[in-house]
Amino acid sequence: MKDVLKLISDEMERLNIPYTFNGWDSEQEIPKFIGDITEVKNPYEDGKNEYSFNLTGFGQTYDQLYSYADALKKEYKNSKLVDGMVITYENTDNIPNNSEDLKQIQINFNIKNWRLWNYESR
Repeated sequence: MKDVLKLISDEMERLNIPYTFNGWDSEQEIPKFIGDITEVKNPYEDGKNEYSFNLTGFGQTYDQLYSYADALKKEYKNSKLVDGMVITYENTDNIPNNSEDLKQIQINFNIKNWRLWNYESR
């Protein structure tokens, strides 16, 4: 999973998305996107690893947040192969909250990679 998290971090940096994984530092400015990842159970022995990756965006306006969502959708809507992993944009959800100053959205991705078994090393 560490290789997936590294890939995501590199991609967010490349796309100039203000990103951190699984946490909020009170000194961070907004807009900010916080990621979290869940491994999807695979009942087959095909070597596939699959992950659900979510970015929760915090910003002052929805317009600001959706500009990032549009860039990510454009980049990954048709799936993209990066370092042997397939990243696919799934959807973006508005997250209602009671704050007038802080808006939220969630952008969802699917990430898959396959590892080939080396039977000689078994």
